[in-house]
Amino acid sequence: MKIRNIIWDWNGTLVNDTPVAHSTFNHLLETKVGRSISLDGYREIYQHPIENMYRSAGFDLELHSYELLSHEFHLRYAELSVEIGLQHDSLTTLDWFRSRSCRQFVLSALPHDLLIEAVTKFEVGEFFEEISGLADNLGRGKIHTGVVLLETQKLDPLETVLIGDSSHDAEVADALGVSCILVARGFESRSRLEQNRYPVASDFSEALNLL
Repeated sequence: MKIRNIIWDWNGTLVNDTPVAHSTFNHLLETKVGRSISLDGYREIYQHPIENMYRSAGFDLELHSYELLSHEFHLRYAELSVEIGLQHDSLTTLDWFRSRSCRQFVLSALPHDLLIEAVTKFEVGEFFEEISGLADNLGRGKIHTGVVLLETQKLDPLETVLIGDSSHDAEVADALGVSCILVARGFESRSRLEQNRYPVASDFSEALNLL
């Protein structure tokens, strides 16, 4: 299989922000529900639509508006974003694909404006032909955005691989008809990722060996 196109997930894949997202989620959980969840526990309930994760954690969405919870989450996440960095091997891997003339794209469930800010902050925009986030902050899935990306960029699914860290990335790959590699150091545990039909890597070096 000749891979010419790489579609990257952002959160948990190229950036190491799972601890910050977990801390932010825990703050909401403690203040609204009166309990907390471990990082391992967070990785066991993480899912899209994100709204379902809130229900799984014990939020009463009749009592607490999901839209307001999501807004509060993103405000606090932004405050803590100074603690976030790229995965240690992101730059070298992005450069490896660029040196082989692969086209690279970002497809994220992050709100588009926040995604652009993050990519700009880490000075990696030069690697990507298109950066696609969602129109809102509700995290209800990125399949439609992925379909638009595939169509507008005229990407051949047989020459395209999606690299992500969640079962939703596997769902997106299924919907787009592209290959997928899941990296088990982000938002979902390895055991959950292995329930999908795609190979699971520990880091990008291992992921490259799976291509």
